[in-house]
Amino acid sequence: VLKLFYDRETYNVTYAYENADRAQLIGAPALPTDSTDYKYGQTVTVKPDLALGGYTFAGWHSSGYTVNNETVNFAMPARDVTLYGDFEPASGVVWKEEHYFEDLSGGTYTLKYTFDHTGTTGDTVTAQPVAEEPGFEFDGTNTENIVSAQIAGDGSTVLKFHYKRKSYSVSYIYDPAEQPTGAPDLSIAPY
Repeated sequence: VLKLFYDRETYNVTYAYENADRAQLIGAPALPTDSTDYKYGQTVTVKPDLALGGYTFAGWHSSGYTVNNETVNFAMPARDVTLYGDFEPASGVVWKEEHYFEDLSGGTYTLKYTFDHTGTTGDTVTAQPVAEEPGFEFDGTNTENIVSAQIAGDGSTVLKFHYKRKSYSVSYIYDPAEQPTGAPDLSIAPY
């Protein structure tokens, strides 16, 4: 009697991003690794889903396999398997709108209004200056203004508006008939 024994072939499981360039651009976390040599038919336990603020992980998949919270393992086929994952932009991500008004001394600004909004990661948002603020006007030349931006997944997006103080002249004049001799010059001050 001749007995032959065969050793099963081994295969590997690797993880990859479906769109590696995009994953790098959005700051996706490092991919999991699996150094196990799996034999044909052996149960493979899939690594947990990845997390990234402002994004929802779409799960792992490969031809013939879709892995989600309900399917966390599969039987190793007679080939290497690459599981692909990707992130989808999340909705409900907070972004802010801030409005700064010039101080009386000029040149410095104080935050007066903050408005919170929500949107979808990656969407471009645009806001408008406040309609009317007595004594102020939107300073469209201020280089610190940010009137449009893309929503960052980490909630750090802030649109900024700066308003310069309007200046009004107040003139003081002496009644020519009553002007004192040696009276000081009258100046103009911003109000």
